[in-house]
Amino acid sequence: MINISIFGWYGTETLGDRAILDGIFQILNSLNKPIQINIGSLYPNFTKRTFLEDEKIYQNNSKNLSFKIFDVYNRKLTNQMINNSQMIIMGGGPIMDLEELTIINKAFLKAKKLKKKTMLFGCGMGPLYKEKYKNIVKNILKNTDLCIFRDKKSIEIAKNIYSCNNYYSSSDPAILSIIKYLTSNGNNSCNEGYACANFRVISQEYNEKNNYDDDFVDIIKKMADMYPKVLLVPMHTYAIGGDDRLFLTQLANKAAKKNVLVMHKPLNLYELYDVYYHAKACIGM
Repeated sequence: MINISIFGWYGTETLGDRAILDGIFQILNSLNKPIQINIGSLYPNFTKRTFLEDEKIYQNNSKNLSFKIFDVYNRKLTNQMINNSQMIIMGGGPIMDLEELTIINKAFLKAKKLKKKTMLFGCGMGPLYKEKYKNIVKNILKNTDLCIFRDKKSIEIAKNIYSCNNYYSSSDPAILSIIKYLTSNGNNSCNEGYACANFRVISQEYNEKNNYDDDFVDIIKKMADMYPKVLLVPMHTYAIGGDDRLFLTQLANKAAKKNVLVMHKPLNLYELYDVYYHAKACIGM
């Protein structure tokens, strides 16, 4: 059996992160070989919950794979997973100014010492402002055998940090998840007349202004005037990493429109796709 460990920002994953996993799983599943997937999580209980929510999706799309979730803060367990794996993957998400980059750095360093294959898959580069994190990223890139970024801009950023010929760009693996959904639901399209949107708190890493509430509220009001119903859709429903339902409720209260609703029920991947697929208009994250 092939053994692969996937690191990333799991434990605080958004529905987008879960879509990335679904895409990666489909690619690995296409090898038609039994594969043990070990998911390194910052908060394993949350990742276990999201795996339960997406269980049927993974069962249908990844019949050749089996899964185990482990705590990346448990150094002994993490080292054991790396020792037992043929490949270590950083699976999606931004490579940015986060202290948790040290976990990825240590994992890749140990993997290379053990002559394991390493890969960045579906990641984006940045924002990276601090030299401390740029140096960590440089070490990660040095210890990566293959980098497949989700956009060409990330290649430019990576080359400015550490020049290498093993950088490639491709579509985000999450797109494979959407294609799979469309393949099974393509003939069931029905426009239900509502509009939906997702807005998230803009953190300091992305913009110093960090206050677009009024802009968001203005958009919501205009949507409410144009459509019979507006759904505000959360991408993340966990306190760590920011529960979108709190922010969206605050925006809905400020908009003060009776036809603006916040979706409070946590969604699995395909339930999220359903919401957007059947809408008249959409604004993504």
